[in-house]
Amino acid sequence: MMFQRHDLVYLSAAGWQQIKQQLASADLEMAGQWERADWPAIVRRDEPAGGLADEVRSSEHYSDKMVSVGIALPPRPDGSKRRVALRIAASHISSLQKPVKLGDAASSAPPLWRQGLGALDAQAKKLGIALQVFGSLAMQSLTGLSYLHADSDIDILFSPVSAAQLQSGLGLLADFSRRLPLDGEVQFPDARAVAWKELSAYSANSGMAGMRVLTKSLHQVALLPISVLLAGFEQTA
Repeated sequence: MMFQRHDLVYLSAAGWQQIKQQLASADLEMAGQWERADWPAIVRRDEPAGGLADEVRSSEHYSDKMVSVGIALPPRPDGSKRRVALRIAASHISSLQKPVKLGDAASSAPPLWRQGLGALDAQAKKLGIALQVFGSLAMQSLTGLSYLHADSDIDILFSPVSAAQLQSGLGLLADFSRRLPLDGEVQFPDARAVAWKELSAYSANSGMAGMRVLTKSLHQVALLPISVLLAGFEQTA
């Protein structure tokens, strides 16, 4: 399996057993709820060498690839968020799915946002763009639990296939952000991701190619020229 940040991973019984061995006793009930409902964990950036990764590998004697995942819990009553960072052996992942499509998640959003999200999805499809979501809207859609509130962001994942589509998509997101609390990332062909608002700001001001932006991938966070990211479109053409 090839993994990318925000992918959804569904675990086998052995996988949940491995997860539970990493949890404090206070979190075991939560893990049991997730297992019974067959809700996914989310792929996150790999751990650096040492720490949790090596502890899990040495204590469990796993020889196959270890994958960094997380479980995002609903907000506490005070609004604070809790995310549980975990590691799982790839052999214990029963299935892998891409992030939730915007069109599938829109009905789980608060009523105030549904019409706007539906219009955003429809406009994107007219441009040949498939938008996905991650974060609170995705988790509310997947679990039916309450993740969203009036001050929540809607995390959009946009994976353009060309520089022209990138520009069109950035314009579309900027337009709809005037009526929806949009946030999220552009994911380039090499799987590096950049906050779409950062790219949109550069595009609107002075062009993008010579600028440097913070990129995130499965293995690292790095500051890179946008020209490096744009070159990936040429390599996949």
